[in-house]
Amino acid sequence: DFCKKCNHKVHKLLDAEIIHTPPPLIFPSSGNNTRQASHYDAVFPPISITLFNSTVINGGSNLFQVGRNVIYHDLFDVKNDSTSEELWGRAIIYPEENKIQWLSHDKSPYIASEAASFVDACAGNYAHWMTEVLPRIAMFCAEEKYKHIPIIINSDLHPNIMSSLYAVIGLERSIIILSLGRSIKVKKLYYVSVTGYIPFELRKNNLDEDCRGLFSSNAIAKVRSNILNFVVPKKGLSGPTKIYIRRSGDIRKLVNQSEIESLLRDKGFSIIDPDDLSFVDQVKLFSSATDIVTPAGAALANIIFCKPNVQITILAIDYIGASYWYWQGVAWASGNVARFCLGSPREGVGHVRHSDFHVPPEYLLDAL
Repeated sequence: DFCKKCNHKVHKLLDAEIIHTPPPLIFPSSGNNTRQASHYDAVFPPISITLFNSTVINGGSNLFQVGRNVIYHDLFDVKNDSTSEELWGRAIIYPEENKIQWLSHDKSPYIASEAASFVDACAGNYAHWMTEVLPRIAMFCAEEKYKHIPIIINSDLHPNIMSSLYAVIGLERSIIILSLGRSIKVKKLYYVSVTGYIPFELRKNNLDEDCRGLFSSNAIAKVRSNILNFVVPKKGLSGPTKIYIRRSGDIRKLVNQSEIESLLRDKGFSIIDPDDLSFVDQVKLFSSATDIVTPAGAALANIIFCKPNVQITILAIDYIGASYWYWQGVAWASGNVARFCLGSPREGVGHVRHSDFHVPPEYLLDAL
């Protein structure tokens, strides 16, 4: 809307895309899945590159300033979507007034004559990076006429995230690292519109509401092709085809993981800890897999590298507000359908969305 009003120069990359996502498969069929009864239709907006003059980029935020205006992407709903910037005390947003207050100010910002910014509040999360940030970078770097333009990214990104970046952009492009608390004034900013998005949280604080997310299958296909061409040899890959991906972390733990792993070993699955793998190893693993079982977690974003028609079974909490549609959207963008094997939450561990959980082995056998 701002671009139309102010007559900014826009270079369209892709037309609007109709997203027709079928429902995920749920096991057991009595699971809390009433909203999965039908498909999910949406229109993904056109993807374009817009030239902005005299902008300010703040570290750790994809919201950027043009004069007294702060620009956000087309899928962000300021009245309904809460941001990471607010949670971590970097900004206060007043949704009813459509205003923002930055809580830090860089008195000596960097200066750049021209750049493309891919700074994002959620860039440090592997799943958000792979499905929201890296596709924008891939779309930009695919354009030959922008090959001389530096890109701005977050500081302190995980080595695996940086490896994925270099797999997409190569080693020749200039990179500007922007830390939290710092800003950069860019005289000519090239801005790639949204290629995928799920709200960080909902502003109404209703954790029982479903956050579906929306992803451009065309943009994810660009990431997939770039990285597979970089990683996978022409002769193909050899490795385990039936894999169980462990999930690390202190929340949403599978309490009977040992039991589930034993069952899967008997079914010919290899047990994989993604924390032990480089980015390239993860891509090779997922791109050669035919059967994947894993608790929901960031490593699941690697399903964008799967071949079509892979059996993807996600272990998740039986809860109406769980991210069934989120992972189904990511799976569908890579030509797959997710199946969910639901388990019961463990009582007394905060909100059910973040509870540890138990999956009955017979449910998993049914799903397999």
